[in-house]
Amino acid sequence: MMQVKNIRSQTIIHILAVVILISCNGNRENRKAESPTETESKVQKVEIVSSKDYSENADKFVRTVLRENLRKHLFDLSQSGNPKHIDIFQSEGLERVHAYSNKNYPKSIEPDYYEHFTLFMATYRDSQSAREIFRRIASDSKFGLGEHRNLEEEQANRILSLNIGAKPGGMIIQRGVQVFSLVETCRDAPLNWTWEKYEDTFLEFLEIRNEEVDILNSYCGSDRYREEKRKPSQNSL
Repeated sequence: MMQVKNIRSQTIIHILAVVILISCNGNRENRKAESPTETESKVQKVEIVSSKDYSENADKFVRTVLRENLRKHLFDLSQSGNPKHIDIFQSEGLERVHAYSNKNYPKSIEPDYYEHFTLFMATYRDSQSAREIFRRIASDSKFGLGEHRNLEEEQANRILSLNIGAKPGGMIIQRGVQVFSLVETCRDAPLNWTWEKYEDTFLEFLEIRNEEVDILNSYCGSDRYREEKRKPSQNSL
C-alpha cells in the first residue's frame, strides 16, 4: 500500500513538472513574439520625433519676442525679388519658406534685407531632406566673405547669400523637417537679453534641453558661419 502511494506521489510530481515546463516555454515564446513588435514601436517613435514639424514652436518663440508687432511672410519661390538670404535653402525637397519680421521695422519700405527679419524658416518634405540641406549649408560655410570666386555659379550664389548673414551674426539649425536661420545684429538683442540667452531661448522653444546639437553660428563682425556643438544653458528660460 505504501508503494502505491509513493508511485502516485511520484506520478503527480512528474505531471506538475511537465505542466510547469510547458508553461515556462510558452512564456518564453510569448516574450520572443512580443520583442519584434516592441522594437518596431521604438523605431516608429524615433521616426515620428525626427520628422516633426516645428513651425508652431518657432511661431511661439517669435510671438514671445515681437508680441503684437509680429508680421509673418510666405515667399513665392517662383518669383524674383525675395530676400537674397533665402537662396541658401533652395533644393528639390524644399516646400516653402516663411519669415518673421517686426511690423514697425523698417517703417518706410517692405522688409527685404537680412536684418529686416527676425527668423527665416524653410520647410522640407521630410527630415532627411532638411538634414541634407543643413549639411550643404555647413559645407558652404567653409567659404568666407569674398571666397566664392572661381567656384561654379550655383554654389557661388549660395555662398554670397549665406554670407549676407555672417557679418551681423546669426544661428542656423536643422530640427525635424525645418531648417531655421535666426537673425542677429550688431545692436542689442531683443528684450534686453544677451545674444547668447536669445539663442538658448530659441533652442528651448525647439524642445532642445538636455541634448547637444549641431549649429552654424556667426557673431557680429565674423566673415563666415562656423560649426559648433550647442546645448542650452539651464537658466535660459
